[in-house]
Amino acid sequence: RLIVQEGIYERTVKDLAGMIGALRVGPPLEEDVDVGAMTMASQIDIIQRLVDDAVAKGARLLAGGKQFIHPKYPKGQFYTPTLLADITPDMLIAQEETFGPVLCMFKFRTEAEGVALANSSEFGLGGAVFTLDYAKGERVARAMRTGMCNVNDFGVNYLCMCLPFGGVGLSGIDRFSGVEGLRGQCHIRSATTDKFAMFGVRTALPKPVQFPLTPASAQFQMGLVGMLYSSSVDMRVNGVVKLVKAALGM
Repeated sequence: RLIVQEGIYERTVKDLAGMIGALRVGPPLEEDVDVGAMTMASQIDIIQRLVDDAVAKGARLLAGGKQFIHPKYPKGQFYTPTLLADITPDMLIAQEETFGPVLCMFKFRTEAEGVALANSSEFGLGGAVFTLDYAKGERVARAMRTGMCNVNDFGVNYLCMCLPFGGVGLSGIDRFSGVEGLRGQCHIRSATTDKFAMFGVRTALPKPVQFPLTPASAQFQMGLVGMLYSSSVDMRVNGVVKLVKAALGM
C-alpha cells in the first residue's frame, strides 16, 4: 500500500504506471526478469478477486491486473505486476492481504487523513514514512499502528538484529530478535517473598478476612481498596479509617 499526499499524487501515479508496466515477468533462472513466480498457485485466484472488486468499486487499473501466461511455462504461477490507483478502505484489497505483485495507491489531503488511512486495516506488520520534514515523519510514524516503522527507509530495521521483529493486529503477536525476542522464548513468572523476615515481619492473613466471614470482612476489603486505589487523598484517608475500624471490630 502506498499512501500519497494529493499534491504529488497524480505525478506519482504516472511515474509508477510506467515503471510497473515495464517490469519483466518470467523464470529468473532462465531469463533476465524483474518478477518471478508466486509461491502458491491458489493465490492467483485470490488476487484476481481482489483486483476485480477494486476496479468494480472505482479503482483505476493502470498496469497488469491479470495472470501472466508465459509462452514456455503456460501453467507457471505468474501474475502481471499490477498498479491500482484511487483505492479506498471499503475495497476488499484494502482490508485483505494480497501476497502478490500488486501496488495499491491511496490519496490523502491532511496528515490526519494519511494516518487514518494507514491505520484503516486490521493488519499492521511494518510501515514507512517518507518526508523531508523529519519532525513530521517521526510524529506520523509514532501514530501508525504497526509493529515496526521506518522514517525515509522501507526496511532498514530488518538489518538491525537488536530490534524486535513483529506486527500488531492480524499481523501477529509477540516478537523475535532483540531482547523481546529472547524473552519470548522464556516462561515469565512472578514471585514474592517477605522482605523483612529477619525482623519477624511476615505476611499474615488479617482476622477480618478469615473464615467465618463477618460484616466487618466486607468493610475491611472496601477500606483496603479505597486506601490503595482511590483517586483523591480524602478518599484514601476514608479507606484507612474503614480499614482500621474493621480491624478493631468497631
